[in-house]
Amino acid sequence: MGFHRAAFMILAAAAMLAGCRATVGPQGRDGQVEGTYYSGTLWADLPSGLRVRGVVAAADQGLRDRGYAVKHVAATDEAGTVTAEPPRAGFLESVEVSVRRAAEGTRIGVVVKPMGDEARSRSIMDAVLSRLGI
Repeated sequence: MGFHRAAFMILAAAAMLAGCRATVGPQGRDGQVEGTYYSGTLWADLPSGLRVRGVVAAADQGLRDRGYAVKHVAATDEAGTVTAEPPRAGFLESVEVSVRRAAEGTRIGVVVKPMGDEARSRSIMDAVLSRLGI
């Protein structure tokens, strides 16, 4: 019994690690922003000159344009978040866009909850970048 349990644990750990590999791809109208999807979150560093509050406003409007019900918006000069539910949301289904000031500009993250969804995260990121003219 101990051997089977150990084998199961090793296989489960291997499966989780295989799903944690980062994928990098172009984002935005011309693909000038590089988005990295890792462990359920899509991250991108935005061009300099964009302020946190402006990116949060673009995320808010981009989600609303896609039919999402925005539940919470908060922003300061340093960080902000937008939390929303998709149309016909399932159990615990939501999206969170987080924005924070970074050393070289502004960083944005998109998480599709509860399990993550790279394609939907990239689509939402593109909607936000479109609102920013990127």
